[in-house]
Amino acid sequence: MSLFMESEIFKEDNQRSMKTKINKLLGVALTLMLLGSLTVGLVVPVAAADGSWSTITTPQAGVLSNYILSSTTGTVAGPGPMEKTVDDSAIYAFFDVGLTPNGEVDNLYKSTDGGVTWTRTGTATDDLWLPAGDATYTITAIATSTQDAKRVYVTDGTDIYRSTDAGSTFVQLLAPPVGITSMAVGYNGDHFIYIGGSDGDVWVLRDAFGYAWTSTNFLAATLLLPAPATGPRNIVAVATSPKFSSEAQPQLMAVSTTAAGGTYVSFSYGGAAWIAVALDDILFAPGIVATAADVAFPGDYASARTSRDFFIGISTGTGAGDVYRIIASTTVDTNAGGPGSSRDITSVAVAGNSGSCKLLAAGLLAPVYHSEDNGATWVANQKALACTTVSTPKYILMDKAYLSNGKALIAVSRGAVLDNASVAQTMDFGLSWTDLSMINTDIARIHNMDVSSNYATDGTIFM
Repeated sequence: MSLFMESEIFKEDNQRSMKTKINKLLGVALTLMLLGSLTVGLVVPVAAADGSWSTITTPQAGVLSNYILSSTTGTVAGPGPMEKTVDDSAIYAFFDVGLTPNGEVDNLYKSTDGGVTWTRTGTATDDLWLPAGDATYTITAIATSTQDAKRVYVTDGTDIYRSTDAGSTFVQLLAPPVGITSMAVGYNGDHFIYIGGSDGDVWVLRDAFGYAWTSTNFLAATLLLPAPATGPRNIVAVATSPKFSSEAQPQLMAVSTTAAGGTYVSFSYGGAAWIAVALDDILFAPGIVATAADVAFPGDYASARTSRDFFIGISTGTGAGDVYRIIASTTVDTNAGGPGSSRDITSVAVAGNSGSCKLLAAGLLAPVYHSEDNGATWVANQKALACTTVSTPKYILMDKAYLSNGKALIAVSRGAVLDNASVAQTMDFGLSWTDLSMINTDIARIHNMDVSSNYATDGTIFM
């Protein structure tokens, strides 16, 4: 045997022994794999002398990149409300990253590649950027225009900000006279901004020069109702009809609750009085006090009293919520969690036309449910979200082609420090979910790793 062959055998044995030692150190369980496309920006270590070690750059705590955020301390909450534009060209999401660039903070992010990468919106000189000392700043609702893909509205529960240039800059609108519990935007000649008020009323602002906030008199109308509506209601959601822009009498609806118990959906047409007829105030969840609600419409939704057909997901914070279907003036508890069950739902999404809808629903706890038969039956996901360690709100966005490609996104916010959060994706109608971006997780230890076969040139690492 030649010295060359002996040298090569010794080298292979040495490499094999070293790899075994590394595997023992790092463990054999693969707990986190970052695909090659998700490792852009990792720094290739500087060449070290033979027999010495050097460090590589791994995801760092408190640092937001296009792909991952890792934090073991602080109040970083993860992705919150999420909304897309009318043409699907962009997605906006709140993400409390705890960063203060330029001494100020704005936590609204935008994605133009389907949620894979995100960039911070606005500039340090516009109204959405707040002083760094405002640690409580949270975006509670996002609404996009049904007519203009570049127009987006956001609220922090106190003020409303508007962008007409796809999030490049924002201006603050006229301050509402009350606190904001919910927000919706409809277009009919001008953009109309509706808010659920902390006073139990619904208010409207016509987004044009010279207009002021006006009460829709929801408070006065509901005070006239019989028990248990014995006082001002709490407005947990407001919504406008999908055809608000073309309806002769644009439909506005509000989901409200009373302290005595009961969750209602009420309607107003063309700015007329609420509860014009008895059928327009529906007690759809008797005894249930909702703390949050989400309204979803089929593609062919018609707002006429006798033909309306839509879905409402409600959350109570105690597990007593569910997905309800409103047909004309009757209600059906669809039992998303199973026959006879209750499940808090913070987001429900619908694709297809009335009577043949596909739905996704998610709430404070895992799993995510999907229905292929208009909510008659529900199935839980088979591959669950990775980031569901505690009771956290979730926000679903279906792809425009969901009926054919089964693709949707879900934002899972963070309940507390050390809990996980992310924007995750399904491509099989909700059967399985995979973390996609804004991954907020704590890397306590690395169990295993490997490098690309082209590591010398691409620097790609799997861990």
